[in-house]
Amino acid sequence: MSKHGVVSDIWVGIKITNKEHIKVLKALDHYYERCTYSDFGFIGFRRICQRTKLNKATVRRVCRALARKGLAEYSRGLFNEDGEVAGSGYAITMAGHVALQVMGKGK
Repeated sequence: MSKHGVVSDIWVGIKITNKEHIKVLKALDHYYERCTYSDFGFIGFRRICQRTKLNKATVRRVCRALARKGLAEYSRGLFNEDGEVAGSGYAITMAGHVALQVMGKGK
């Protein structure tokens, strides 16, 4: 279902109309093509807030909603480039990336 696992059904026809959902997906998608390793591409709420100009409570709610729909995925125990613990974050899934492309909202 995700970029980081086996993709069985990439596009399931989920229509995204909520502007906040689209903003967060675009923020997650910004890191999608830059990442070639399964442990990269996850970003925390602070960075998502900076990219979307949404508050943390809204970003948290939207990320969880996107994860329930299979358009984003959560991971904890992340590390930064220096090998230091960086906390947790979300990444766009293959389904989320394809959804943006189909809607014409991707890069």
